[in-house]
Amino acid sequence: MDSLIAPPTIANYFKVNIVDEDTCRSSPPFIGGPTDAGRTFGGIAVSQAVNALTTLHPHVSPHTVNYKFISPVQSSVPIEFRLAHFGDGIVSLISAYQNEKLVGMAHLR
Repeated sequence: MDSLIAPPTIANYFKVNIVDEDTCRSSPPFIGGPTDAGRTFGGIAVSQAVNALTTLHPHVSPHTVNYKFISPVQSSVPIEFRLAHFGDGIVSLISAYQNEKLVGMAHLR
């Protein structure tokens, strides 16, 4: 049965914790990219941004994601996702921060 438990390095891939009604935070460690283990694999940041939206708003089913990488995401620093909604909630903006530095932005529809 122990083989069904995810190793600690991947156990938090999709886990985000609610900070307030518009903010979620994920905790490291995150899996590193192919060229630098200290930089998080981009797909992790994107999937956690989507998960932040669906965690805060479970009734939303996003079908389109546009994510812009602004700065490298460090694999040992928590990521904070801050949400804003436009067009009566049809489009959501998710800004990803590490140590109050903007590292990514996503538009989800």
